[in-house]
Amino acid sequence: MVACVPFAWLWMLPKQFADFSVSSLATVLSISNFYFLSQVDYFAPNAELQPLLHTWSLAVEEQYYLIFPFTLMALWRFGRDRVFAVCVFFVLLSLAIAEIGSRESAGRNFFFTFSRLWEIGVGSICAFILDRRPVPSNNLLSLVGLGAIIFAVFGFDSTMPFPSLYAVVPVGGTALIVIFSGRNTWVTRLLQTAPLVGIGLVSYSAYLWHQPLFVFARLGSLREPTFTVMLSCAVASFGLAYLTWRFVEHPFRRRPNPLLPSSAGLWGVGGTLVAVFIAFGIAGHLTGGAWARSGSMPSFILQAQDDKNDHADCLRTFDTFDADVAVQSCSAGPVDAPLVVLVGDSHADHYAHALRDAAENSEYRFWQLTVNSCLPMQGLIAQDRDCSDYANQVRSLLRKARPDLIVLSARWTLYLTGSRFDNEEGGVEPGVVDTFILPDHQIGSSEYPYALFDRFKDGMEDLLDLGQRLLVIYPSPEAGWSVPEIFAKSYTVNPGETRGIQISTDWQLYKDRNRMAIRLLDSISNDRISRFRPSDILCDTVIPNRCVNASDDTILYSDDDHFSNTGAIFVQEELVSAIKEGLTQD
Repeated sequence: MVACVPFAWLWMLPKQFADFSVSSLATVLSISNFYFLSQVDYFAPNAELQPLLHTWSLAVEEQYYLIFPFTLMALWRFGRDRVFAVCVFFVLLSLAIAEIGSRESAGRNFFFTFSRLWEIGVGSICAFILDRRPVPSNNLLSLVGLGAIIFAVFGFDSTMPFPSLYAVVPVGGTALIVIFSGRNTWVTRLLQTAPLVGIGLVSYSAYLWHQPLFVFARLGSLREPTFTVMLSCAVASFGLAYLTWRFVEHPFRRRPNPLLPSSAGLWGVGGTLVAVFIAFGIAGHLTGGAWARSGSMPSFILQAQDDKNDHADCLRTFDTFDADVAVQSCSAGPVDAPLVVLVGDSHADHYAHALRDAAENSEYRFWQLTVNSCLPMQGLIAQDRDCSDYANQVRSLLRKARPDLIVLSARWTLYLTGSRFDNEEGGVEPGVVDTFILPDHQIGSSEYPYALFDRFKDGMEDLLDLGQRLLVIYPSPEAGWSVPEIFAKSYTVNPGETRGIQISTDWQLYKDRNRMAIRLLDSISNDRISRFRPSDILCDTVIPNRCVNASDDTILYSDDDHFSNTGAIFVQEELVSAIKEGLTQD
């Protein structure tokens, strides 16, 4: 953690530095898993840019060591067998919580203590078994255990819900090795080879070093680091791990400790470091990270990540949306003007600032009814969200209001392809897509996107039944990288000068990625549907053959795929013109 501070100060934006400060506080208090659990959100900090993310597992481990010994002491008077039964019960209960959590909220479940305790509890069960009587060695079972671990390493991927029943494979495999790999088994002989013993000695330190190295390699680069750079970081983590083991971990295990021979000195140094990082975390939070090196940058760069819809409550989650509250809180413009209603996901929300601004200038009356990763259409259900209630509320409200124009925008290509954006220039959007489930069509099949678009098409017909006209917004160009961060890094190369900074992506790549979505949207034939194409404004205009993300002192995105308010205003004139045209057509 001490080694992270100077690099965080040097390379992080203030908001990132504030997040790092708070995560430092949570880490020294052994509650970092709960901190990162609270960050599981659509717009949460990128996990690949959080140096202390990996400390969640240490927090869970330390919490277990606080809970288990006291539980053991309290129950021991009831006898060993009953204590063992209680341990088995709580392991099974924790596993059940993990399985349910993986279905209800996989992201939060990953960090939740009681979804993880069973994994450590299995080790306690192994200790009970081995402590009572010797267990005969078994080559077959220990090999099965090793095979289970290898299968999990190479067979599981980021789409696998974890922890869940799937986690029984590697955890159960580890238990088989612990119990059945006696002194002379093949697995034991393998694990006793010098290279594996060496890795084992430094593995804890390597775990501590790897995440900060990967994070700062990304933060210190204008583009996504190459495979060679990341491989070098992995190798460096073992070099640093050896030094840490040799000069920190190993000396501290010796008694007496040559550096801190007394327990009072050891506790004093530890307590001081904890106090320092608590103060550091509080200061970073209260100041918003303003004392990071980047805090001296021009304000428009520092505020770019927060330059988004001022009415944050107007973009709800599927389970918190309330149509009546949205109308009260997210409306603008004169009551007697034509009613324009914006619906869709966050790619509808990122136009809201421009539409609200125009409405306040008496162009029309404006309502915003948007939900993260949802469209107001029937039958759109994914593993972690159900858009049905949003669709029902919007339908009920619009049936009464009969709007003059409904504006529909969504991240069409993401839903149809199930893939996030790679701009092929080092900008790779992180995260796994929670795709909509169609009972008769497997996700990833060639038929899936067409079947899903049929749902979208039916939904558009339903919206036309509720309003006079429909304006469909075509896919907005994605960036792939955090545009504010890339702009800030570019500025540090030539401090004091923003002129000449241009960030963009390939126009041909936009056309290739969105070809299916555009073709399907074009195929809809209805005189009451009009269209708006943001790519006509952003691509092959400011920069030839490129889709502009930022230019000079204009940052058009707040992250890697959402327009900033500045970006929304950039397309406002043409968008409002399309709305006026939609309102005046018969």
